[in-house]
Amino acid sequence: MEALAQQALSTLSWFAPQHVSNIAWSFATLAFQHEPLLEAISAEAHPRITAYETQDLCNPAWAFATLGYRNGKLMTSISSAALPKISQFTQQDISTTAWSCSKITFVHKPLMDSIASKALRRIYDFEPQGLSNTARAFAHLLYGHNPLLDSISSAALPKISEFDSQGLANMAWSLDSLG
Repeated sequence: MEALAQQALSTLSWFAPQHVSNIAWSFATLAFQHEPLLEAISAEAHPRITAYETQDLCNPAWAFATLGYRNGKLMTSISSAALPKISQFTQQDISTTAWSCSKITFVHKPLMDSIASKALRRIYDFEPQGLSNTARAFAHLLYGHNPLLDSISSAALPKISEFDSQGLANMAWSLDSLG
């Protein structure tokens, strides 16, 4: 893994945004935290972040959060770049971004408000995991948004039999925490 990380470091500046995003995702999926590579990913993404597609914004946020690696500069860049693209976010993009922010306790008020607004319009499209992750993210960040939480509750009821034990626990904790 070290050799792969070193090779990625030496060629990262040549990568398209999707490939930078994929490298971050791959190393996080393998639970391999390589600080120089993570810092290089952040440095490479920052000046070009507005060119990133929605999934290319979500993947590094998820990767850094999964690794427990808080990089405020990258997350601020991702948040700012996501705002004008929020209308293009899928339900998975919404819940993944919210989860990522909560995992590293990163609050960007304009982003969280945009996530809530977009989620409200698409809440019945959310899968159970997306509902529970979004609820958990807002609760963990103590970001009370009553219309969103009410909508998540309403959308969850018809799907309650599809929730796994973690999803049920997250929903219960979230609604209790902010309710």
